[in-house]
Amino acid sequence: MTLPSLAIVIVSYNSAKWLERCLTTLLENIHHYPQKVEWGVVENGAQAETMQLAQRFVKEGLKWLPTPQNLGYGGAANYGWENLAGEVCIVFNPDMSFPAGWLLKFVAPFARDVQIGVVGCKLLYEDGLVQHAGGIVKYGAALIETFGQGEPDDGRWDEGSEVEFVTGAALAVRREIVAQLEGFDAEFFPGYFEDVDLCYRVNQAGWRVWYEGAATAYHYEGRSFGRSTAYYQAFHRNRLRFILKHYSAQRVFGEFLPAERARLRNTTEQTDRLAGSAVYQSQKITNLGETMSANNPQREDQTIARLTKRIAEVKQRWLIEEKPFHSQLPFVATIRERINSLSTKWYVKPILAQQIEYNAAVSRTLEDLGNLVTGKVIADDLETAALASRLTALEERLTRIENLLEVLTHQTNLAQG
Repeated sequence: MTLPSLAIVIVSYNSAKWLERCLTTLLENIHHYPQKVEWGVVENGAQAETMQLAQRFVKEGLKWLPTPQNLGYGGAANYGWENLAGEVCIVFNPDMSFPAGWLLKFVAPFARDVQIGVVGCKLLYEDGLVQHAGGIVKYGAALIETFGQGEPDDGRWDEGSEVEFVTGAALAVRREIVAQLEGFDAEFFPGYFEDVDLCYRVNQAGWRVWYEGAATAYHYEGRSFGRSTAYYQAFHRNRLRFILKHYSAQRVFGEFLPAERARLRNTTEQTDRLAGSAVYQSQKITNLGETMSANNPQREDQTIARLTKRIAEVKQRWLIEEKPFHSQLPFVATIRERINSLSTKWYVKPILAQQIEYNAAVSRTLEDLGNLVTGKVIADDLETAALASRLTALEERLTRIENLLEVLTHQTNLAQG
């Protein structure tokens, strides 16, 4: 079993307060790793104190990689991996520590199974309770569930298994996948759901996401961002981006919207509920916020009625039906050229027309979705580039169909002339 070379990135945002413990325990693991390791601190905050602390480890090969601007967690990881060599790329939070021998266990799955693309590990809170043992995304509101959270580390999470996602606090991914998928999607700024998104795309590309229960590290969660209003706002904003990026329109309407209304009504954590509502209200996404407060049920009913009408319109046009060709002339089957001309006029054009109607209905539906979710706010404000891309693709498709229809019409006119 040959272990891979490593490129290790620690993402910092003014993290000097707890970075020394992370680097010290990680260095001990690196000293006992048999293959080449390049490691570095990517500093998003450019605090002088953090730089001075990192300089103590430069003699051990640590690279200091300040960013030109705050790239967020995913962007900083990508930036570090671009500047470090290694067959496996690893990223860590700065508020972590690593027991002796941890790194060997963490990386071992890559050598055991060539189909494993991403690896995560067991993370413990400072008090020894389990924080993370892999996770799943609960459709349709796309709320994440972390296995083992808050449970004692009594052996029940020691066994490795394939999971839907692993946390980006300690994540390893093959270099070839980073190249193929362009690493993290940095638009999940400043953090949260960039790890879920990457693991989702890795699975879609045919690789396995693996939780390695034999490797245990400590993550002192909350020190770098915390469970504050800012945390919940970033979490829900990026959860919304994940939904718009990966859910189909049918899933958004059929699963997300009902689930999100129920979440806003029933969330008992006040900070979570208020922050989630603020994400919508601050971006003029009024419908979901109104559902939570029940201040304007009539407006919500009108919006949902319109969306329901659009969905019905799409369903009615999903199938392109052939327009039957009828002729009262018994010899028409022998006149091939005339049939071709007529079929162009009476057969091809109606099919394309139905296709245009269908795509127009889809476009209107997605436009309604965009208005509902973004309130016509600039896409960058909610990181909804994926939705904008879908709308652009639909418009381009309609343009191509319309152009083809013009060509066919022109050919028909020539044939008739």
